[in-house]
Amino acid sequence: MKEPIVFGAPYLDDDMIAEVVACLRSGWWQAGPRVERLEAEVKRRTGAKHCVAVSSATAGIHLVLMALKIDQSTERVDEVVTSPICWASVPGAIELAGAQPVFADVDPRTGNLDPHAVAGAITPHTRAILPVHLAGRTCDMDAIMEIAQRHSIPVVEDASHAFGASWKGRATGTFGVAGVFSFNRAKNIAAAEGGAVITNDEHLASAVRLLAHGGVSRGSWERFSFARDYEVVSAGLNCKMPDLAAAMLLPQLARFEEFQTKRATLWTLYDSMLRHLPISQPPRWGERSVHAMHLYQVRLPAAIDRDQVRARMWEGGIGTGIHYRPLHQEPYYGNSLGSSLPGAEEFGRTTLSLPFSVRVTEADVLAVSQALEEALS
Repeated sequence: MKEPIVFGAPYLDDDMIAEVVACLRSGWWQAGPRVERLEAEVKRRTGAKHCVAVSSATAGIHLVLMALKIDQSTERVDEVVTSPICWASVPGAIELAGAQPVFADVDPRTGNLDPHAVAGAITPHTRAILPVHLAGRTCDMDAIMEIAQRHSIPVVEDASHAFGASWKGRATGTFGVAGVFSFNRAKNIAAAEGGAVITNDEHLASAVRLLAHGGVSRGSWERFSFARDYEVVSAGLNCKMPDLAAAMLLPQLARFEEFQTKRATLWTLYDSMLRHLPISQPPRWGERSVHAMHLYQVRLPAAIDRDQVRARMWEGGIGTGIHYRPLHQEPYYGNSLGSSLPGAEEFGRTTLSLPFSVRVTEADVLAVSQALEEALS
């Protein structure tokens, strides 16, 4: 049986295996020298002054919101404006930090937050704006930052999909007080799980690192390598990235430009192969921006049964994804946050993510394109 072409197949090569084996043999598996190297490389690539590697992007968002102390209002619960088109743990992190997520509508072409909807969602209880850079495309940060500055509200960027993206020469994740990346198995660089928080605010970086390391004044590698004692100076969690994850990521970072060039080639081929189909292809991005090219998403006609299309493609050995079902329509959030958001509903109902990673070949793109055409017929 032919191996299926699956969505989000992770990359693996001999360099990654060798680095992981070297880490295992070193006997130091938790946060240590490889995490320090990873943080330095993320800072170099983004231009951020500080980077804290964490266990996941969700953990990063949670820690940043905790560090910002968004749950300090006494009159009612603080609010964080975010997108309903994102992974479920994003509003979950907001809630666990002590605030309430408030969903603003998105542009149905891109799935990114509509700045006009963000402006309309601001209340006296809004304590942060959390834009989600969907699929690798940066949100309109000029407009979002203008709204935030007008109301003196911090912006925390969910750049989980957008490592390597930029806008007007500035790295995604560096517009707000902090940006958060994801390195889980389907991302541009991937470990099993992992994330990173970047910021130019030294105090925020220190607070996030302290929270991620259990509220302990010195990390385990610092205690070990410099034989230093520690104090517990804060409540904290255990959300640090282990060296084993960094060992998977470092060899990929060394080849990042090569990988992005391949993704661009596959993206262009998809554009060409799908142009004649009755679908909406991903909108192009401007010359002043760099797209991280995490997801290649098409939008099907509203009259098409997406589940049937996916089932027919899977019968042909093609796996697809949905990013995402609108969260304001999910059972948990629908009761309290279920107001109509037509842009998100249109996008969430019609979007389909096709197989797209450096594991995908040009022959795979041709097979996926043919399978989609047959499924639509």
